[in-house]
Formats: sequence, C-alpha cells, structure tokens
Amino acid sequence: MAKPRTPTRAPAGSQWVPSALLAAALLLAAAPAVRAQAVFEHLALAGDSSPRDTAYVEAVIRVDIENGPSAVVPALAYNSTLLLPLRQFLDLAEVHIETFALHDSAVATLEPGHLRLRLVPRARVLTRGAERIRYDSLDVAWSDGDLYVSTELLDRLLGVRTSVEWADLSVMVGHSAALPVVQRARRERRHQLLYRPPPPSTVLDMPLRQRTVDGAVASWSLTAATSGPTNQLALDLGFGAGLLGGSAELRPEIWNSYGASNVSLLASWTKVWTDRQWLRQAGLGDIQTGGLRARLIEGAVVTNAPFIRSAEFDVEPVAGRVPPGWEVELYDGGRLMGYSDASTMGAFRVPLQLRYGQNPFELVLYGPSGETIRQSYTIRVPTSRLPGGDLEYNLAAGRCRYDPCDGLVSADLRYGLSNHVTVQGGSDAFLARGRGTLWQPYAVVSAGVLPALALTGEAVVNGHMRLSADYEPTPDLRANAEYTHYTPSGAPYSAAATQTASSDASLFWRPGWLAGAVYLQATAAQSSGPGLRQSVVRVSGTRQVGQVRYSLGVLESALAVASATDSSQLAFDASVDAILLGSSSWLRSSTVGGQVAYAPGAGVTAARASFGRRITSALRLDAAVGWYRVGGFSVELGLSTARRGPQIGTRSRLSSSGGSDALTYAYGSVAWDPRTGLVRLGDGADLDRAGISGVLFRDDNGNGVRDPGEPGLAHIPVRVGGWPAETDGDGHFSAWGLIPSEPVEIDVDTLSLPDPRLLLPAPVLRVRPSPNAFGSVQIPVETGAEVSGFVVMGEEALAGVPVILHELDTGRVIRIVTFSDGGFYREAVPPGDYEVTLPAAELDRLKAYAPPLSIFIPPGPGDKRFDDLELRLEARQ
Repeated sequence: MAKPRTPTRAPAGSQWVPSALLAAALLLAAAPAVRAQAVFEHLALAGDSSPRDTAYVEAVIRVDIENGPSAVVPALAYNSTLLLPLRQFLDLAEVHIETFALHDSAVATLEPGHLRLRLVPRARVLTRGAERIRYDSLDVAWSDGDLYVSTELLDRLLGVRTSVEWADLSVMVGHSAALPVVQRARRERRHQLLYRPPPPSTVLDMPLRQRTVDGAVASWSLTAATSGPTNQLALDLGFGAGLLGGSAELRPEIWNSYGASNVSLLASWTKVWTDRQWLRQAGLGDIQTGGLRARLIEGAVVTNAPFIRSAEFDVEPVAGRVPPGWEVELYDGGRLMGYSDASTMGAFRVPLQLRYGQNPFELVLYGPSGETIRQSYTIRVPTSRLPGGDLEYNLAAGRCRYDPCDGLVSADLRYGLSNHVTVQGGSDAFLARGRGTLWQPYAVVSAGVLPALALTGEAVVNGHMRLSADYEPTPDLRANAEYTHYTPSGAPYSAAATQTASSDASLFWRPGWLAGAVYLQATAAQSSGPGLRQSVVRVSGTRQVGQVRYSLGVLESALAVASATDSSQLAFDASVDAILLGSSSWLRSSTVGGQVAYAPGAGVTAARASFGRRITSALRLDAAVGWYRVGGFSVELGLSTARRGPQIGTRSRLSSSGGSDALTYAYGSVAWDPRTGLVRLGDGADLDRAGISGVLFRDDNGNGVRDPGEPGLAHIPVRVGGWPAETDGDGHFSAWGLIPSEPVEIDVDTLSLPDPRLLLPAPVLRVRPSPNAFGSVQIPVETGAEVSGFVVMGEEALAGVPVILHELDTGRVIRIVTFSDGGFYREAVPPGDYEVTLPAAELDRLKAYAPPLSIFIPPGPGDKRFDDLELRLEARQ
C-alpha cells in the first residue's frame, strides 16, 4: 500500500533514514492494508523523539470536508506530519487555481475577497495575500506531478482546521464555512427550501353575521386655545355604525374663533364589495371624489378601485448577464426571494415581487470558484401606477362642499399599459352660477423609464402642467424634482391660487463609506406669482452616535417683490437630542434636546433646551426653556396622559414679550359591541375601523351552528388579525382595531383546548370585517376520534409505509406513516365516513392488494376509539 519514497526535490543536508522510520516503511510496503494503522501509530510515537528525515512514506488518505464533499487522495507522511496534494485538495474545495507550473510554483485565488495564494518552493516563498508565511522545508514537496503541502500550511492558507486520524487514515477539515464548495452546498440547500412546495393548508372563509344596524363607534376631539384676550374652540365629533351591510357616519363640527362661530354636519354611507370586478365601492352623502385630486362633495360616487389597495404590485423579472457558470440570488430585506443559474450565454432572470413604494433589493452573484459580488438596487413604484392590464374607473357627482362652485361632475379612468407605464385620463366639470361651467379635462402618464427612475407628466386644461422625476438607485440615495405651471383660469379651484409656477427638489444621501452613520438631506422650493418670487433652500447633516443624535443645517431664503427691495436671509442651526441611560432611576429613559440658531451679522438668534419623561405610569411631563432674539425668554410646560386610550393634555407657554398662551386638548373614541355589551376605549382613531365578535363552542351535532346546550370553550387564547383576545366563560371573544374589508386570520391556540381530540373546522380561519361594526362569527370545534392499527403482509409488519384515511363525503385525505413495528396512530380524526387503505403507488411498489377497511366516526362528544385496526395486504397473483 505504501513504500518509502524520496521526493523529486528533497531538501539538502538530510540523507539519513532513522531505523524506526525505515522499519515502518518496509513493513508498510510488505504488509497488507490492515497493517497501515500500526505503521502510522509507530510514526506518531516516533514523531518528536526521533530526528527528522527527508524520506516520506506514501499512503492513501480519505479527506472529509465538514459540510462538504469527501475524496480519497494520495498523501505523504514524515514523523507525525501529513502532506496532501495541493492541486487535488484545491479542486476538492473548489478553490480557483490560476497557474500550476510543475517543479516551479502554484498560484490560487480564494474567494470571496479575491485573496491570492502563492507558493514557490524553490525560493521558499509562501504568501496569503500580502502576508508572508514562514514554513519548514519538509512541509512542501514535489511528487508524481503534484505539490504536496502539510496540513498545518493548508490551515494557515485557507483558514481551516484539519484533524488527522492516524487510526483510520482520514483527515477531517473543519472550520470550512469559507470554502467555496461549502458555500455552494449551502446555497443549494437554500434553493431547495425556497422552491419546496408548501404543505397543503385549508383556508376556511368564515361567514360574517351582520344585523341591519350593527355596532356603534363614537370619537371626539376637543381643542381649546387661549392667547391673551382671544379664545378659540374647536369640537369635532364622529359617530359610526354598520347600516344595511355598509357603514354610516355622522361628523358634527363646532368651532368658535375671534368672536365668530359655526356649526356643520357631514353625513355619509359607504359600502364595499370584495367579490365584484366592476363595482367595488359606492358612497352617498358627504364623500370624496376620485380622479386627479380628491374633493369633498355632497353627492354620490361609484368606482371599481379597491377599498384598500394591496401593498403587492406585481412580479417583475430582474434580468442581466454574468459569465457562464455563475449563479445569482435575489434578496429582499435579507430574505432569499429567488435564484437563477446563468445560461450558456451568461443571461439570468430572477423574479422580484414588487410593492408600492420603495423596493430595495440585493443581487448576490456567485462564481464557480467562490467569487462573490453584491449589487444593491431600488425600484420605486408610485401609487399612481397600475399593473399591466388593470383598468380602474371613478365616477362622482354632487354639490361642492368647500370649493367655490355649485356642483361638480368628475369622471376618471386609469389603465396599466404595462408594469412600467400607466395612463390616466378624465375630466372635472365645475358648475357655478354667474361664472358658467369650467371644464378641466386632463391626461396623466406615469412611466418607469429605468428601474431607478420614474417620470410622471400631468396636463390639465384650464389647470396646470406638471412634470416630476423620482430617482432612487439604492436605499442610500434618493432624489426628487417637480415643476408645475399654473393657468389663471383654474386659479379658483387650484391649491396654489396665487402662484403661476412652482418647483421643488429634494435629496437624501447616506454615504456608504461612512457605514451609514451619517446622512445628508437637502430641499429646495421656489414659487412665483404676479409680482412675487420666493425661494427656500435647506441643507442638513445628521449623525447618530449611540443614543445621541446630532444635526447641523443651513437655511437660505430669498424674497423678491416688485414694489419692494429684494431680501435674503442666511441662517445656521444645530440640534442634539438623546435618551438618557444613566444609573439614576429618575433620569433614566428621559428625553433631552437642545437647539441653537445663528445668523451671520446677527449672531445667535435662538437657543432652546427641552426635557421630557413619564413621571407616573399615567402622566408625562414635557418642559422647555428658550431665548429668542425677537421674542425674548420663554418657558414651556406640558402635561399629558401616557396610557393607551383617550388622551388629555395641556400645554402652556410664557414669554417675556408676548405674555402667555395655553392649549388644552382631549381626544378619544369608544366602540360598543351590542352582542356582548363590551365597550372599548381608544385614542380617537377608531372611526372607520372594524371589529370581530366571535364565539368558540363545541359543536355536538356537527351542523356548524351553535345550538342550545352546546357549551362554549372558556379561557382559550385567540388572535384576530394579530390582536390578542381570550374567550370568556361562555366562549365569547372580541377584537377591535382591524382594517375593514380586508381578510384577517383568526388563530386559536389549539394547545389550550381542554381535550386534545378537539378539532377546528380548518387550519386557517379567515374573515372580512365591516367598518364601524363588530361582525359576528361562530367557530365550531368538533370532537375527533383516536384511530390506531397495524399494516401487515403475510407475517411481516410493514414499517414506514403511508396509510391514508379517505373521507367519502368531502374527499378529505388524512395521511399517516407506520412506525417501526408497523403500527399507525392518529389522535384526532374528524367525524366522517372513512375508507382506510394504502396509496395506489405504494401498493404497486409492494405488488400487493389491500382490502379497504371502513370506519364511521359520528359527530358529537364522547369516547370515540378505533383500536387495533388490521390492514392486511395480500400479494398480487
């Protein structure tokens, strides 16, 4: 198996062969392979006590790379040192060999990082990148056309850790995560998990039980301000309830300011359909139109646009080219979303699920030798874009509420030409006595010219012309620009009635070479009107260090008026804010901040310091002191509630020049469930929200409806759309704060059920709640049966074979795999009429026939057991 051998290039000055090594070599050459273990044990014992020799012993070694491949390779050994063939080892680890000159040198590249490994034995040169590694001359040898290198040198070159097992002539290569072959194997496992078909999951849409008038929601917002002798008061109320399958709302508004007061009432009814294609929303009363700009009217609106647009847009293939043999992975938020192998021409396509808004993603390119290239991109999808082929319309007509017109008729149509281009067209007609009718037909094009560049153009007759551009190549760089030109004829209905043109631009940049610790922002705005021109530019930089955030900015503004002298102003500002983490219990978790403003020629113009913290479990204190060149000194004090639910607060300010002013506010909401009588308090955002009121009960007769005498299941944790709840003593539960008309899942903690045989009607329960109401659902729980038995063929019990329980009425299939003794067991099998057998494919494999067994599991409670079923297979003739 092995014999002593002198390498083709032996180190000079060592020609003596110790008797112990020579005896072991001769024994290894003459003896059968079973003696190899004893020989290498002798070598290991003689390693340090005997002098080194230039003679090597040949052997055959099994190399095992941890989490990677294995191979049997030739090897050389002297004393207790093992040398492996470099070229074969690098090929096994998939490390790229650049050059290999026999009896001269070897150069390889370790990826990722493009780390060059260079070995020139004749010059005693061994380098790892810029690092020079010293080594013993006996650790490197040429033999049989390959360069043999000791395992200790391989450890230092490749960053691995090898362990030689002389007893079984094997080498284990540990710490192998950075080797290209291990990285490739890890990618392949990720790919298999990515496209592995998900387990079958049954989703049951629960019917929602609603009344003609269902539920009630009330909200309030009260603001009272005092400034010297002037008082201002505003009270906004809101009332909502389910009505005729839709939602009805009343919004009274009362305000008083500077001696004038007014009272207004807004009323509306809306309904949403989720199962229709051409009519999804309808509204009556005080509602908002669709189209290019939403306006409040008293009238009607119909549309096929969804009530809440899904965040998902469409699947967009990401294509490109890489060298042949490369692989491409696509990550979204650190999660692997897809992969592709390059074609023979180097082309690849990876699917990307686009969402509305920002879509940052990363492409990771892998070469065959472990090369790794990372590329970050961002695709922005504006909300004005529709997937290709989608068509939406919006029709509205009614009396103008706030615009200076008597009536408004609006028609709008949007169509997705492709995922990159959406066109929109329509018209608004304003009817006004004495001024006639103003028509504003319009056209809009929204296009993604490049993945990172989106352009939108608007043209409104008797309105404006607008062009906007959004550029976002990466999440660290974002730029926006917009220019609008207004026509005088549309000024009464324009949001910028005094302007003829305006332009805006913004920039966000987070330099990568600063590791994201600093981000820069810039904004610029310019507007012009008759005899007026105004511009504002601000640039700021922010740095986060631990819990402290620093910011520095500069602001320049200019104003040009035809009848006055042009004016401009330059100002600098700096701020710092932090959350205290000191040892003092009173200061810990407090927020502190400070701001300073400076203007050239005027010096410091403002300085302010603030402090805030929760002083009790239900009360928060905020205080500030400041100095302003124009207003003098000021002191601010605020108290507010800090618990969930309705909020009450007051803020007071005292200044040396302006006297005192105060603001008191109170806002909140309450939702009422008429079925349980439960009242829930909120923070004022409950109007237009939805709730679910349900009952979890044991369905004894299996009809899915709770009948008299069927008990509710108490104290079972339930989550509705992510909101936690728990059943009461009669099995009732409720949750509020859900998004209406959107499907939410009801998760029941089945581990908390009192009997492990209790079963939900489906693994996933789903319901669509209605706005301003508690929709009612009934969740039946059935009692299942214990089913057990054996599968035998002749006198042999069959282990690891699948057994199926086929329900004859519903077609439901339950699959069970037999244990090592041929037995099978299922704890909870739903009621039904079942046939017990083996799959046809399994019977074909066994060349057997299985006479089916029939069992009937009745509904209702009780001890239902089917023990010792025997499924006896018969061999086919």
